Amino acid sequence: MCPAEPEPEAPTTRHCREASISVIATLRAAGHEALWAGGCVRDLVLGREPKDYDVATSATPEEVTRCFERTVLVGAAYGVVRVLVENSDIEVATFRTDGGYSDGRRPDQVTWTTAEDDVRRRDFTINGLLGDPLSGGDTPHIIDHVGGLADLESGLIRAIGDPDARFKEDHLRILRAVRFAARLDFEIHEETWTAVVRHGPSLESVSAERIRDELQGMWTEGRPAQALRLLTRSQLLPLALPELVVTDAAIKRLEGAARLSPAVGWATVMLDIGEPGFALPSLGKRLRLSRALSDKMKTIVGTVRTLQRYDTLGLAARKRLLRPPEAEDALIVAHLAARADQLDGHAVQSAQTDLQQWTPEELYPPPLITGEDLRAAGHQPGPSFGAALSAVEEAQLNGSCTSRAEAMAIASSALAG
Repeated sequence: MCPAEPEPEAPTTRHCREASISVIATLRAAGHEALWAGGCVRDLVLGREPKDYDVATSATPEEVTRCFERTVLVGAAYGVVRVLVENSDIEVATFRTDGGYSDGRRPDQVTWTTAEDDVRRRDFTINGLLGDPLSGGDTPHIIDHVGGLADLESGLIRAIGDPDARFKEDHLRILRAVRFAARLDFEIHEETWTAVVRHGPSLESVSAERIRDELQGMWTEGRPAQALRLLTRSQLLPLALPELVVTDAAIKRLEGAARLSPAVGWATVMLDIGEPGFALPSLGKRLRLSRALSDKMKTIVGTVRTLQRYDTLGLAARKRLLRPPEAEDALIVAHLAARADQLDGHAVQSAQTDLQQWTPEELYPPPLITGEDLRAAGHQPGPSFGAALSAVEEAQLNGSCTSRAEAMAIASSALAG
């Protein structure tokens, strides 16, 4: 887990990498075994920049805390300690084996063990690699007990050991197999795929928050169309995302899309469901999306649907549609839909051109008059003031009102009517 507070002049991942190496060196100086573990090693082998660098060690949580000044016990029962060093936050986990998984998520008990036994409890071979950054020069020495290097070379997602056992231990691994396959453009090994399909119903026991995070990762990490395609083929989609009844249209929109923001990803996937004012809040509540994200999705979907008739809108309506901050995200979704022949491409391009050309002052014209001006002119304050000022803004947006005198005339007419 990294970083804590990256310095602006240098890449975050470089600080995290250096901090993790420092942690490994400190643990080894105290007589413990310590190595990079998991996703960071996989990404380094693939030539990708890891987003964080996790450390696995023979040191117990208590021994880890004695080696460093600043630590946080985030999962001591499972051997996990966060070490705060050099403006970075490094997760350090003790080598362990797991007992039974009665809840399909966490081990009932753990036992401290060796590095080899530790990786054999993990999910997929490509995530079971260890790396030694203190040997091998610029390239860390890779330790592979589970055939992860061969599967990386072959482009395979393969469960470590018995796939049925791995998926029974943690039901969320079913979705993780899909996410990794889509993200890396890998195939899922035949035996692992069969187990994915067989254990699909187990997703019903997984918390909504964990399912949300896996699905959101599919939209944001790359190749979301492939993720949705795999969810459909494996029959996981109605279990993980029952709101999405029709998938072909969503897959077509996502074809060619790379990494999408959470709001854009969700809006692109859910564009076809019901009325956004009803269905999206229901989805957000079930998956426990933040209120801000749910509201943003609703605005994006509503904007995209209105863009279909953009060329028929008046000037003021066009400006109001495009001036919220969500408009740029809505245009991303609209372009994806237009490319899939699900939206009028001309209307989308017109909106894009307008948004690029209009200045902030044209989208948000400064008020020419206020309620105080109306009161000073002898009008009685009340709810009608708001309607009168809205009529003035409407005229400003349409370009038919550019002076204070014109604004007062429009407001007075509105108040008189």
